[in-house]
Amino acid sequence: MIAWNPTKTCFMSPGRPARTAFPLKSLPSLALVLAGLGASPPVARAQWVANGVALSTAANTQQLPSSIPDGAGGAIVAWQDYRNGATADIYVRRVDASGIPQWTANGVAVCTSANDQWEPKLVSDGAGGAIITWYDERGGVNNDDIYIQRVDAAGVVQWAANGVVVSAATSEQVVPAIVSDGAGGAIIAWHDSRNGFADIYVQRVNSAGAMQWTANGVVLCNATNNQAFTAIARDGAGGAIVTWQDGRGSNDDIYAQRVDASGAPLWAANGHVVCAASSGQQSPVIVSDGTGGAIVSWRDGRSGAKGIYAQRMSLIGTAQWTADGVALCTAGTFQLFPVITTNGAGGAIVAWQDNRSVSSYDVYAQRVSSLGVPFWTLNGVAMGVAANDQSLPLIASDGSGGAIVTWSDGRSGTISEVYAQRVISSGTTAWTANGVALTTGVESYSPVIVTDEEEGAIIAWVDSRTDAGDIYALRLDAAGQIPSSLVAAPTFGTSPLVEGLFPNPTTGPATLNLATTAPSAVRFEVFDVAGRALREMTWEGGVGARQIQFDGRDDRGRLLPSGVYFYRVTAEGEPVTRKMV
Repeated sequence: MIAWNPTKTCFMSPGRPARTAFPLKSLPSLALVLAGLGASPPVARAQWVANGVALSTAANTQQLPSSIPDGAGGAIVAWQDYRNGATADIYVRRVDASGIPQWTANGVAVCTSANDQWEPKLVSDGAGGAIITWYDERGGVNNDDIYIQRVDAAGVVQWAANGVVVSAATSEQVVPAIVSDGAGGAIIAWHDSRNGFADIYVQRVNSAGAMQWTANGVVLCNATNNQAFTAIARDGAGGAIVTWQDGRGSNDDIYAQRVDASGAPLWAANGHVVCAASSGQQSPVIVSDGTGGAIVSWRDGRSGAKGIYAQRMSLIGTAQWTADGVALCTAGTFQLFPVITTNGAGGAIVAWQDNRSVSSYDVYAQRVSSLGVPFWTLNGVAMGVAANDQSLPLIASDGSGGAIVTWSDGRSGTISEVYAQRVISSGTTAWTANGVALTTGVESYSPVIVTDEEEGAIIAWVDSRTDAGDIYALRLDAAGQIPSSLVAAPTFGTSPLVEGLFPNPTTGPATLNLATTAPSAVRFEVFDVAGRALREMTWEGGVGARQIQFDGRDDRGRLLPSGVYFYRVTAEGEPVTRKMV
């Protein structure tokens, strides 16, 4: 046992013998209180309110939000912003799990350079912050380039002012898509007109903001005619799989290419065909299959109408399902704007905007198994089929084999509002028929969604209640309700206060903050998902705030493999258990 010294961080106790495993179900129930990253205790009750929490109400219009989970049950949202005048800039802000906005009021300025910055997209930096990319007109109108910036967990910009250039080749580079490289950096793909037509290029940036591959990007496809509508997914090995809509044939087709961690394309020159059926395929979306490959879905015109199809590509670029894809929906008229998320079991869940009723648009979803078998009702489960239009859906996994879908909704007849619906793994909708309203009586649209890591979601949108457009957000729990509070909050004066391990997920050392109000031994333990004890550290005495430094190793000093674990902190006789990745 190691005595705790309040002036020092804690150290590993080496050589501890292996201890007896116990069933995972015997782990104590969750009593952890999440605090804002970088914030001081105590933790307040949740601040989520009907119609949402304001992330930005700056002057003029904020629009085109994009969001990611913050790794602690909250979200980070970036958007295009006109507060500084006639040109668009990029801003970002975090909202924590309890609904309390973090960072600079109305958002952190990511880029405010001359001319316009467009359509930000972001991924986690793996340490509680975000990496944000956009296309940028500072080089002149009709000469857009790709830029990128990192913001840390405290909301502090990390790289060069107004961002680091990813590609400034001749002509236009636009509409970037981004994915984490798994090492604190990111891989970005975009449409590139340097050769006359729109081609597909890709670049990797490390955690310090340095480009890793060929200057101005590696070409993935420069086939004849235009390639567009790029989407990207991780390959699980430091590289990525990119898909796009391809005009090299008589009709648009769907192609894909895998690039490894060093920037080398791995499949056939100019990509492998995913679907080249008749009448054209459009608007591909992609998600990792968890085994190095990916599942691609798209809008498909082979049946005369526009249906929704999907295909799984292996890590070597081989189609795994029926040639030219599996039909997820071929209902009458047409379907638009597919979106995709994992089902957590090698398959996917796809949602789309659907015109089968002819008179209006609705939102449907379908699950496809890892073997390419549609799992739910023929042609999809209805998410929202209320009066007037339900449009532009977005989707997030619920972490339990289902998904949560959000959309812009016109059922009121006078304004657009934001709705959402959860569908569980069996294909049954879990919330109010036709969706739960996130906004009522408020003009709101363009929702984006991320998991809250508790089978619910955080949804952000553009909101016109005070001017042409602000950014608001709201969390719905697993039951489709606005959380009224966090998990029961220990009072700082009567019991220990434990903040979440940060960063989480982590690729290295992590810190857990703890405060006690009476002298108390503290025990920190780590278990695998089978309940086997892997690490134990203990301290004696001490009152007040202290920090536990966890180096990611077991009791024998070996680094733990990547995966899911549980840690338990016991102080003042009260155990607190939480998942870590």
